[in-house]
Amino acid sequence: MQSAALEAADNAIFIADHEGTIVWVNGAFTTTTGYSKEEVLGKNPRLVKSGEQPDSFYANLWSTISSGKVWKGEIVNRRKDGTTYPEEMTITPVTRGHDSPANRYFIVIKQDITERKLSEEMLQNNENKYRVLFEDSADANWLMDEKGFLDCNSAALQMFGYSAGAEMVHPADISPPHQPDGTCSRAAAEQKIAAAFLNGKERFEWLHQRKNGNVFPAEVCLTALTLSGRRTLLATVRDITDRKVAEERVRYLAYYDALTGLPNRTLLQDRLAKALAGARRQKDKVALLFLDLDGFKIINDSLGHSVGDLLLQEVAERLKTWGREQDTVARLGGDEFLIMLTDVKNVGDIAVAAERLMGAMTAEFVVQGRSLSISCSLGISIFPEHGADGEILVRNADAAMYNAKDYGRNNFRFFTEDMNAQAVERLTLENSLRLALENEELFLVYQPQMDIATGRITGLEALLRWKRSDLGLVPPDKFIGIAEKSGLIVPIGEWVLRTACSQARKWQNEGLPAVAVAVNVSAVQFRQEGFCKLIRRVLQETGLAPQYLELELTESLLLANAEVMLSVVEELKAIGITLAIDDFGTGYSSFSYLRQFRVSKLKIDRSFIRDVAIKPDDAAITTAIISMAKSLNLKVIAEGVEDEAQMSFLRTHHCDEIQGYYFSKPLAVDDVADKLRADSADPQAVGQPEGENRDNKPHEVRISLMSIGLALLVSADPATIQQFSLALRELSMSPEACQDVASAGLLLKNRKFDAVIVDLQLGEQSALILDEVRLSSANRTAVTFGISDNVAEGVGFEKKAEFVFKRPLSAKSIRNTLRPAYGLILRERRRYFRCAVSIPVIIRRESLPEVWCNSVNISEGGMALSMPVPLVAGEIVRLQFTLPDHAAPFLAESTICWSKTGHLGIRFVSLSDEQKAVLQVWLSQKLEETLPEFVAEQFREPELSSQ
Repeated sequence: MQSAALEAADNAIFIADHEGTIVWVNGAFTTTTGYSKEEVLGKNPRLVKSGEQPDSFYANLWSTISSGKVWKGEIVNRRKDGTTYPEEMTITPVTRGHDSPANRYFIVIKQDITERKLSEEMLQNNENKYRVLFEDSADANWLMDEKGFLDCNSAALQMFGYSAGAEMVHPADISPPHQPDGTCSRAAAEQKIAAAFLNGKERFEWLHQRKNGNVFPAEVCLTALTLSGRRTLLATVRDITDRKVAEERVRYLAYYDALTGLPNRTLLQDRLAKALAGARRQKDKVALLFLDLDGFKIINDSLGHSVGDLLLQEVAERLKTWGREQDTVARLGGDEFLIMLTDVKNVGDIAVAAERLMGAMTAEFVVQGRSLSISCSLGISIFPEHGADGEILVRNADAAMYNAKDYGRNNFRFFTEDMNAQAVERLTLENSLRLALENEELFLVYQPQMDIATGRITGLEALLRWKRSDLGLVPPDKFIGIAEKSGLIVPIGEWVLRTACSQARKWQNEGLPAVAVAVNVSAVQFRQEGFCKLIRRVLQETGLAPQYLELELTESLLLANAEVMLSVVEELKAIGITLAIDDFGTGYSSFSYLRQFRVSKLKIDRSFIRDVAIKPDDAAITTAIISMAKSLNLKVIAEGVEDEAQMSFLRTHHCDEIQGYYFSKPLAVDDVADKLRADSADPQAVGQPEGENRDNKPHEVRISLMSIGLALLVSADPATIQQFSLALRELSMSPEACQDVASAGLLLKNRKFDAVIVDLQLGEQSALILDEVRLSSANRTAVTFGISDNVAEGVGFEKKAEFVFKRPLSAKSIRNTLRPAYGLILRERRRYFRCAVSIPVIIRRESLPEVWCNSVNISEGGMALSMPVPLVAGEIVRLQFTLPDHAAPFLAESTICWSKTGHLGIRFVSLSDEQKAVLQVWLSQKLEETLPEFVAEQFREPELSSQ
């Protein structure tokens, strides 16, 4: 209605934002200027500037309205057709919502005063009384005495709709019977006239009425004059309809949310008070549904606040559509909404309404062509059961909403007293957390990160812990969120950073291996002004080199205000620290921002790792993340790795590092030192098998630097897979586990295995797998094992395997059966072993010059060469080379197997028996040198026995 009134106003009106850009005009504006709405929206009012006013005029105007004051004045502007016209203009600054420049608008009311100017020129020749009466006035003016009107201007006639010859006897004749306060207009007018004569001037607001019956608000000023010795009043009347409309708009914004148009908290409280009063009288119930969007922060931070605002508007529209006419849907702020249901008869109806509301929210929202799915959590409180006044009911609904989020989100909860206790607990935790630093209740533990290829510790993640003197350890998920919401994360985060850096430097000073320490950074910390200065200061004060500090950031943090975040990231990179993306895959992961921010490492979220070995979706996501990271030359670390199946998957897909209980739990400071010391002294140490873990402590598994072979382990029993995996690792063999014939067949086609172990409990499937091994060109030389239960069916399949494990199994029996196969595995390993070595090689070809080059590697069957000139595959050549520490040269007739840019492959066609023997001995020595000593010793005896 307000918009219609503004549109229908006679005066030209436009609204501009804080930068002076026109955002709305009414029809009178287009009529006056000759410009259409499309031609002026988004433009600056300079569009109609005539140039007749000096720049200082506009400077003073802008200064006045920028300070929040109303500017009124006359100005000459230019129409679209080039003609100029004078007008009177009023500019009123209006602030929407919070008092900030971005929320300020300017309402400009303009009146074309061309006709008035012409009238003024005519009146200059009339009597002085008319010159005074009408000069510089756009308002209705008249002269009157105690009895009534003496004379009036044309503006008054026009305003009230009378002709020049009409008689207006008394102000009450152009007023409705009563004023807004109920006073009779005639009596009130006589009182105002008497007061003006008495005081000399009287200013007030008045309801007037035009001849056609329309009532309008006016601002009236009565000034006492003496003309020709006669006591007279000069009345100036201004139609303030437009101003009242604007004021009404301001009042509207005081009670309604500017973004969504929903009632705000103020109006909600008023309606809630009335609803509760009515419910008391009628013995009804009132329900409050406190709604909070799940994951809205991720959308807001990732896609930008403009998308977030549009989504909130869509949510508001859907909520209005969902609600009944008598219900109130209000926005409390952010992504929080409250729905008040009245005339409720029973609790069951409320539950049905909540289910219906959540169902309405599950449908996708389309924002700027993008489909967005978002759920909500609802907390419900009911009058009178959960509170007698509005404040308590809202607070209890809020507590129920938090409880719904704690129980997995996307659900609703009715308020209980336990929830109130939880809210009190949260408040108590916050108060205690404020004293935790001062009372030295906070401490750090460190969880090692391991390189999958080498088994060595590559870093430590600093994890915050809180031990209250009265309650003991407080779980991090209970207090980290409180710290972030309360702002305590800033001083706590600085303490964590300083403590971790100081401890890392201390370990280095003790002579322990220098590894990076990773520190999580919250969004609140990162956005603090001076964050980079803090990093520099901490590094300088602790003496830690920048390359040993890694900051873990979240995706949503970087994508919120990306331009600002980019500048901070670039400064941090310039310092020399490493940046990692934590919880990768849970946000809006993309190539673009990874390239833009130039991070060094991706940390796959534990939610994907938990079921990576059994859920295809998690496996696909994890594989895609690793592949994407490799394409961008980024390191990948998986967190939350807890078992062999997860480890096997990550190793197969070339993940770089792991973190989790599979390798090590979070350690206290002293335990970290022992761990680093052990890692440096004995990098091949292997944890004790579970069956012989006599102290019943959680064992740790360490990957050796070099595995002597790869074993395929096929069993549907997770316990068997775990038991064999531990035993194989103890003997420096890398297991690849699967649970069915299809997966085993796929692995046999794509990988070469040194050993294949099949659980004969698989029945016919076990026979198929063992047959597949013999038929596989890559794996026919693999040593085969069966795991038997001694049942008739299993015994029948035992013949297909070279070695058999008998149940019940133990770590000792598994090792005793594996050891005799070592010689076979080593001999096969040596056959395919390629020793990386660079030695000079001479290539001789018939009737062609010699070619000198260097080897890349050498095996029993041939060698790879680094070649400066291309040769043709299939060509017969003669090689001459000398092995390191040997005097006699080797001469070998050879064939070029393949040729690529800069490299070629050679296959030996003929070597003398003596040279073959020398080469085999040399390769065996080199192979043994690559194995850990304890593995080499285990091999020597089995190899001799197998020979």
